[in-house]
Amino acid sequence: MAIADTFGCDVLADGTVECWGAGPLGQALTSWSQSSATPLSVQGLSNVVALAAGQSHVCALSSAGTVECWGDDRGGQLGDRTETPSATPVAVSGLTQVTAIAAADNLTCAVIVDGN
Repeated sequence: MAIADTFGCDVLADGTVECWGAGPLGQALTSWSQSSATPLSVQGLSNVVALAAGQSHVCALSSAGTVECWGDDRGGQLGDRTETPSATPVAVSGLTQVTAIAAADNLTCAVIVDGN
């Protein structure tokens, strides 16, 4: 589960993700302005084993060791090298063999299999 100030997301038993709450930047839900008091599915994610939430973005770690993020990207926190916000998950460029993720206000970090 990942909880931020205005939204929350959870990994379901089947490896998909649902989010609820305020979504002014698309971080919690599937459009830039959508908000919901009930959980809504995040499309395009599967085999998720962990989530990390920053102030206005969320990242999902898959069982394959890859990471996808969505939400605000004005500080590059989505890791797709664009600084363009995305309401749908985008792959973090060049990141594989990830074992853990963490997020804070406007940043995201990952630990890879060799401990770096």
